[in-house]
Amino acid sequence: MRSFCVFPFGVNIVSTIVLACLLLFQSSAARSDDHNKILITIKHNSENEAEIFNSLNRHHAGRRNYQSVVAAQRQLAELVSDYRLIDLKQGWQISSIDVYCGAFQLDDGADVQAVLNALKADARVESAQPMLGYNALSAKYDDTYFARQYGEYSAVLETLHQQTTGRGVSIAVIDTGLDTQHQEFKGLAIKTRNFVDSDKRRFNRDTHGTAIAGIISARANNMLGIVGLAPDARLTAIKACWHPREAQKAPAKCNSLTVAAALDHAIANDSDIINMSLAGPKDPLVSRLIKTAAEKHILMIAADPLTGPWRYPAQLPEVLAVNNASQNNNDKGSGLYLSGTDILSTAPGSHFDFYSGASISAARASGIAALSMQRNPQAAVEQRIDLISDIATALGFRYNKH
Repeated sequence: MRSFCVFPFGVNIVSTIVLACLLLFQSSAARSDDHNKILITIKHNSENEAEIFNSLNRHHAGRRNYQSVVAAQRQLAELVSDYRLIDLKQGWQISSIDVYCGAFQLDDGADVQAVLNALKADARVESAQPMLGYNALSAKYDDTYFARQYGEYSAVLETLHQQTTGRGVSIAVIDTGLDTQHQEFKGLAIKTRNFVDSDKRRFNRDTHGTAIAGIISARANNMLGIVGLAPDARLTAIKACWHPREAQKAPAKCNSLTVAAALDHAIANDSDIINMSLAGPKDPLVSRLIKTAAEKHILMIAADPLTGPWRYPAQLPEVLAVNNASQNNNDKGSGLYLSGTDILSTAPGSHFDFYSGASISAARASGIAALSMQRNPQAAVEQRIDLISDIATALGFRYNKH
């Protein structure tokens, strides 16, 4: 009986750190009530008058200041009368460019552009323009830690998700169990199968599988947590590995029987992608099932620890090996190198943690693969790998291909 090992994570408990939150601001385009409002500026004609207005802004208005303000208001009042404007009483001195600015509104139905053209030709007017609207830059996603996940590449993923979210792609995650009740998985209808035991409670307490699933397909726009790389992919969580009892942070274990049973289940259920964030010795039975899956054009992705004899199934020719680029071991293996250090993902109990390891890199590759598969479902394996590399590069995951 061969044994497999699920790589342990480097974990920092979220309760001991402060997570950076993405502040999202939503604003409309130009506000509808600004469509007939305009701004008019009047240039000061003397240094003395400019000084008076500046002193007014410093709240040191005296008699001369008052007289100057009255003069400016009188000039604006003339414009109000001449052009049938409504004074919004929002005038103020713009000291840095030495002008006084007033805000006005036109009657409904007025030809705004015609009025502006006339004002621009008026010798009393320094400038005239429409009241324009601005948008605070906002994110598509309202998930609290989205910016912490993807940093400067957040906008890249948002744009990518306008084209593909992994919809219709089936991913089998052969791992430990996972917390199916986690807030990030609600509504995803994750299918489950357990080849280790019948303990549903323990299934939902497993750490490793919960983290892998979150990276791949955590829900988007649920006002909390993170966003999976392929939030609309269909997940099947197949438990083939287990954590030692009362030691969820210890490496999970699997064996020939459970891994083979999980692979057979994934194949029988027409999976498009099989994620295996695990490694062990070369196993004849597992190798036969891997070959069968490849014949059915299932894309198989496995974590590669890069060192030691336990580098299977990643080293099988039918499997896409994924290494942690952050380990700086790019000369020790072939396949994909994706960053997998201090990556934020889901933890049991609707919590979140940071994780590290080739397991995380493999999960990222599976999420990216689902995006590429939705966009190009008929692509051959080599084309698929190139598509994955292109997306990984765009997202800043430090991709290298050997």
